[in-house]
Amino acid sequence: HLNLDAETALRKAGKRFSTRFRYIETQLERNQEDIHQTTPARLEALWDEAKRTLG
Repeated sequence: HLNLDAETALRKAGKRFSTRFRYIETQLERNQEDIHQTTPARLEALWDEAKRTLG
């Protein structure tokens, strides 16, 4: 048992996800790319970039 509070862990994970998703939206906006026209590979690359940049 890791002595983790499930609610706190879930809240932190949700915040990380939201922050990374906003990063992706910002990058797409800067490059004038439409998220609906962006390939899954491009989105995954941006997600990896967000993880490296934001932690």
